[in-house]
Amino acid sequence: MNTQTSIRTQGLALVTALIFMVVMLAVLTAYLTMTTTELKTNNISQNGVEGFYAAEGGLNMRAEQVRNIFKGYLRPVGTAPSTAGGALPCVGTNVGSGDMRCIAYTLNGRTVNTYMVDVTNYISGNPESGTVGPGDIYAGLNYAQYAYTVKSEALSSTGKREAVLEMKFQSRLVPLFQFAAFYDDDLEFHPGEDMSLNGRVHTNGSLYLNAESGRTLSVTGKTTAANQIGRYGKDGRGCSGIVTFYTIPMACNGTSEITTAQLIPFNKNVLSHQQKLTVPLMSSLAPDPTGANNSELWSRADVRIVATAVAVTVNPTGFVLSVVNADDSPNTAATAALQTYNSANPLNPAVVVRPRTFWDNREGKLMTLIDVNQQRLMDAIESGAGAFKDSSGNTLHVNDTTGGGLAIHFSFRDGNPATNGSTLYATNYGVRIRNAARLGTTNGLPQLKGLTIITNQSLYTQGDYNTGGSSGATAKRPAALIADAINILSNAATGEIVQSGSTPEASPTTVNAAFLSGIDETKSGAYNGGLQNYPRLHETWGSSRTFTYKGSFVSLGNSLHVQGKQGSARYSAPKRDFSYDTDFNDANNLPPLTPRFVYLRQLLFARSW
Repeated sequence: MNTQTSIRTQGLALVTALIFMVVMLAVLTAYLTMTTTELKTNNISQNGVEGFYAAEGGLNMRAEQVRNIFKGYLRPVGTAPSTAGGALPCVGTNVGSGDMRCIAYTLNGRTVNTYMVDVTNYISGNPESGTVGPGDIYAGLNYAQYAYTVKSEALSSTGKREAVLEMKFQSRLVPLFQFAAFYDDDLEFHPGEDMSLNGRVHTNGSLYLNAESGRTLSVTGKTTAANQIGRYGKDGRGCSGIVTFYTIPMACNGTSEITTAQLIPFNKNVLSHQQKLTVPLMSSLAPDPTGANNSELWSRADVRIVATAVAVTVNPTGFVLSVVNADDSPNTAATAALQTYNSANPLNPAVVVRPRTFWDNREGKLMTLIDVNQQRLMDAIESGAGAFKDSSGNTLHVNDTTGGGLAIHFSFRDGNPATNGSTLYATNYGVRIRNAARLGTTNGLPQLKGLTIITNQSLYTQGDYNTGGSSGATAKRPAALIADAINILSNAATGEIVQSGSTPEASPTTVNAAFLSGIDETKSGAYNGGLQNYPRLHETWGSSRTFTYKGSFVSLGNSLHVQGKQGSARYSAPKRDFSYDTDFNDANNLPPLTPRFVYLRQLLFARSW
């Protein structure tokens, strides 16, 4: 090979090597570019996922905030930040107000801005209402419905928007008095006589079903429990008696939970491990001048009567009665009108304090009572010459229809914060309602729309309650009794029950009213009496005397101020004729200030790209 050929061969090899190097460099560059792009894409994708979850967390936190607002009888108020003309929400001073305002959370290392928009369909100023449709666990129940959209935006540490989400949901408020029995804690049945219950049953705790040997408990209503269902006694008693739902018997299962398979024969009418429902607290019954408890029972009551402790040199009873406003300021005109009426009717006053005259054997003490002659109190309100005012400042009349009728709150004030506090504290106070067989004024005019009596102390009814006819001035009215504990005194209880001697004889008595109160707690070997002993008794009844009750049993937990145990009660059981008042199925027939449970329904979940 000559020199010239060798040079050409070497040059070709060099060119080939250079071309190969260029190709390899291009491949390497492409690989590096692709890898970098993929890493960037993965980072962006990862950031987007993390931002999405952070924004979703913000949505859930705002939804729970709304639930808690409704839990206290209230609803969200305020205005959302503006979006008019392209304005950016949650930027600068554009943050809205009240419950709709912008709230920022720090989640997963990101700032999450959230705000709410009220999208409720209002009809004449009221939220739309309706009936829960078929297929829903609460099918057939009435509700009032609010709707909201929650917006949530996740921003990175550099302020870059990573995710924008929105969720639309409805907040349904379902009246508790549409249940034959609704308990926030465990619900127990163990009747000593045959017992039937003809309405819905729900407990936020466990359900214990039993009856005395040879006796039958029959339930004909959809029954749900947030926890387990047991066919035995919570107090340790084994399975006994007969328990049926829609005539189908429930078999014993020892002291084990009734399984899902064992509930199949009831065709989804008996369900365990269902959603726990959000309800008010027992403390919502107390006076609430500051609004700290969000108690509608106090703030929206039409009349608030307070017995304030004073020296006996000021008043021999040790208390003076006054009417107060929602902010606790004196209602001087209404107080004077009530005092004037009492002075004009010394033998039949509308309201009077009777100190330490009633012996409550279950509490083991003498009770100081606000003694209320129901018809006389209605007379005093109606004849008050405008002294009693409604929430708008207009003259209050007995036939007021605001909120379904009249709501009257009674309380004691003795200088001890625990008397009206939210923790367990035993007192010796109560309210007794007499002359209430027919609700309304003495002559029945004007006709009462409805009546709810409220106290955070013990409540006693004496004689028939709300037993009027079907129409006119004597008609049965939508009525509720709301108290720390509810006691029934028969038509025969014309005098005071004393500490010593035999238990007085009862006579047949009828009560038509929804009940809301606390209960006693069953512990090992200490039975709380079950639903059949929800209303506390103090007389000798016997199976020949019937206590007839039509209404709804609601318990929001343990009593706070009335703490006597069922085992200390002194009475003999009546024949119990208990039934759910089907009038409550119509929302127009519910008592004033009926409490509600909150039921959230998600309608839309969307992401903005």
